Amino acid sequence: GAITLIDMDDVCVTNTNRQIHALRDNVGLAKAKVMAERIRQINPECRVTVVDDFVTPDNVAQYMSAGYSYVIDAIDSVRPKAALIAYCRRNKIPLVTTGGAG
Repeated sequence: GAITLIDMDDVCVTNTNRQIHALRDNVGLAKAKVMAERIRQINPECRVTVVDDFVTPDNVAQYMSAGYSYVIDAIDSVRPKAALIAYCRRNKIPLVTTGGAG
C-alpha cells in the first residue's frame, strides 16, 4: 500500500501523550518524517510520501488531485479543515475527520 503524509509541524513534548510517533527523542523533528519512519518500521512494504507543508484552502485541490482512495484529516485549524472536507465531498472521496478536544 501507499500513504501520503502532509504536515509541516514539528513533534512537541505535549504530543507524547497522544501521538504514537511522538517520543522524547524526536521532539523538534518534523512530524511527517517521524511518522513516515514509524510506518516503515511497522510495515517496510508501505510506500510513504512526505509533504512538508500544511493543507490550506489555497492548496487543497493541488494536494488532493493525486487521486487518493481515502483521506484522514487531522487538521487543527478550521478554515483548512473545512476546505478539505468540502473538496472531499465534492469529489466523493471518503473522509475520516478528527478534532481536538479542548
